[in-house]
Amino acid sequence: MPRVGTPVAIFGHPGSLSYTATRGIISSISWVFPTEIIQSDATVNGGNSGGPLIDLSTGKIVGIAAASFRDTNDDHSTAVSFSEPIPPVCQILDLLKSGRDARYRQLPAAYATAEDDDRPIVATVFDPTSGLEIGDRIVAVNGRGDVRNTSDLASRLRGNEGMVNVTVQRDGREVALSLATRVMPEITQTKSIELSGLVISNQWKLDSAEFQHEGYLFIDFTRPGSEAEMTEAYPGQHLVAVNNRTFTDLDQLFNYLQNLPAESDIDLILKAAASEQPFYRQYHLVTLPRGEPRWLEAARPADD
Repeated sequence: MPRVGTPVAIFGHPGSLSYTATRGIISSISWVFPTEIIQSDATVNGGNSGGPLIDLSTGKIVGIAAASFRDTNDDHSTAVSFSEPIPPVCQILDLLKSGRDARYRQLPAAYATAEDDDRPIVATVFDPTSGLEIGDRIVAVNGRGDVRNTSDLASRLRGNEGMVNVTVQRDGREVALSLATRVMPEITQTKSIELSGLVISNQWKLDSAEFQHEGYLFIDFTRPGSEAEMTEAYPGQHLVAVNNRTFTDLDQLFNYLQNLPAESDIDLILKAAASEQPFYRQYHLVTLPRGEPRWLEAARPADD
């Protein structure tokens, strides 16, 4: 990883222009859950996201430009840029070149991190037979110690298709475990339904194992300017019912919507964490016109 203060440049095509470079320094190596990320003051504009972050002292690519942030409420603030570190990218490329599985893998658990310590601590165990316990601190994978954070843990698990030897710290002692990993769904293979600007998906995010027993479909997105954006629907809600019917399968839901009259209205019951103090959960009834329900699939690059 580059050191703070390293001079860097980002190359890309902002606004469909030709190769354009911006220059700055590495401001910090930040931990933005759930990933480690390189922060710099080299400007990232729309179009050069995805371009290389180059260490000007060595000429090596140290990251891939990913995003920028500026506090729009502060007229004097300047943009901060974020880049994905290159080591995990190289690891994925090496796995793909060798014909191995490069998909994201996780242990059967969710993790907590302390404010001043990013090392992963088991917060929830999805497989009670795994041997993991709440409070275990993950310290080593396949003999390699010093697991820094969940991003580092994910890199060590990637490419391991069989059992993984994991060492945890428990009650002041080290415990060795042999664990199976779970493969996360590939985003490029996910599909969703769009209903009047409301995007409904299967459970595909990193913590989906925590909710799979509930069987809900999820709200992933509301399209700007759509009928859905004018309602109380928002990303992260669970789809509890459609016209008082429950659905856990996208195909079944799509077939049901297709068979309704085109001019009909559709009632959706949505569940989310409550914003009102007396409750843990809150439910919204949202009504949308059927319109023309359609499938959305992840965009794939065209074959050369």
